[in-house]
Amino acid sequence: MAYFRVLNRQVDIEATPAQSLLHAAEAAGQPWRRFCGASALCGTCAVIVIEGEPVAPRPREAVFIEGWAKHEGFRLGCQLRLAHGDVSVINCSDFDFDPDAIAQAALDTKTQLTKDIK
Repeated sequence: MAYFRVLNRQVDIEATPAQSLLHAAEAAGQPWRRFCGASALCGTCAVIVIEGEPVAPRPREAVFIEGWAKHEGFRLGCQLRLAHGDVSVINCSDFDFDPDAIAQAALDTKTQLTKDIK
């Protein structure tokens, strides 16, 4: 079994390869903001992937990412699935979707992860 690690919440969410982050979070009793019913239409479940190799975006998510992404690791939690091992993310809704705050959190997290490895 592999995990989504939600770094800004300090929680690991166990998931099968078939489960999206959103569905795994809900199954684990972890609150996750959403609006469109996991249809990749609203972006309220957005995350930034910090570490790991998730499954590539499906076409609908890819269109959403192309139009709205402000960060290279931007993905939708309702579509994000595990490919090989754990994936670490930051939940964008926890920062009120503020691009600058999210980018700073991603930078801080990557910096801390680098320090932890050394």
